[in-house]
Amino acid sequence: MKELLKILSAILILNILFLTGCGTDEKKDQVNSPRIFRNMTKVDSPKGTQKVTLGDTLLVKIVPSSDTVKIDSVVVGHGGKYWKALQAGEVSIPSEMISSVGIPRIIAKVYLSNKKTETFYPKFAIYPPAPKERTYKLIKEYPHDISSYTQGLFIKDGLMYEGTGQEGHSKLMTYNYRTGEIIKSIELEPRYFGEGIAYLDNKIYQLTYKAKELFVYDLNFNKINTYSYDSEGWGLTVLEDQLVMSDGTNQLYLRDKDNFEKIKTIPVYDNNGPVSNLNELEVIDGKVYANIYQTDIIVVINPKNGAVEERLNLSDIFPNRTNLGHQVDVLNGIAIHPETQKIFVTGKWWPKIYEIEIQ
Repeated sequence: MKELLKILSAILILNILFLTGCGTDEKKDQVNSPRIFRNMTKVDSPKGTQKVTLGDTLLVKIVPSSDTVKIDSVVVGHGGKYWKALQAGEVSIPSEMISSVGIPRIIAKVYLSNKKTETFYPKFAIYPPAPKERTYKLIKEYPHDISSYTQGLFIKDGLMYEGTGQEGHSKLMTYNYRTGEIIKSIELEPRYFGEGIAYLDNKIYQLTYKAKELFVYDLNFNKINTYSYDSEGWGLTVLEDQLVMSDGTNQLYLRDKDNFEKIKTIPVYDNNGPVSNLNELEVIDGKVYANIYQTDIIVVINPKNGAVEERLNLSDIFPNRTNLGHQVDVLNGIAIHPETQKIFVTGKWWPKIYEIEIQ
């Protein structure tokens, strides 16, 4: 019996030693495993969520991870442009050389003295300076149909064109804005919630909210085409020979007038970050004016880089919005008069259209 216990004890000790040895070998294998890759260099700048103001210089700095590593050069690229380090590991880029505000994609290629290379994608955000605060002068007030849930406006040949929303109440119409007299009006099918409208090349374009369908009409309001798109539809306007669309995010989309295919996406930022809820749109002097949904704010966006450059607060243009005997909603609707260059604004179910001049 004693001999059996000795044998069992010996077996137990051997098992313990074997298991301990296996654990040691496994740990050693993990440390020395060729599968674990350690960079010989690292990004020292920009760091994390660093913010750079548009117009400032961005420093891209790559440093060795140890004293034994030597950097020959660093090349940084963005949008087909390339910058080489003036000294090992550092590249200075004026932020306006990067195409837009937001979070750009840049690549840093590191060339080492041992002929090896490493690649990084530094992360940072470019914000514009604070927008200029603008004021306005009220020129005149005109009547507005209080049943119109305004989604889009434009003026052509002295007449106001308006698209309205809400299922079962969405319309496309044109009227004499001075008197309110309706010249022509059509109703959308009850399943559609009408949204922004725009005019280009003798055609009228009208978005829908969630149906993801764009309607194209001739000037007699005959529907001549329908196109689909891949998001919600909010605001619509014209920039040169292209359509500009919003979908309630902080993105604007340039789209082809002939097939409504997406050409370019423009992220919109102010000095605080992304500007969401972009709604009804109008292009004035090459800049995109946008209502910010659920506010009385209009922002002026540079479409070349997505920067909010100006801001207009219209909270006092229609101050008494209660006890009117009918429902009113938020500011929405911007139109520029092509002849007078005056701006017209209104809101959803508002009783007035306001002609203003921005100071």
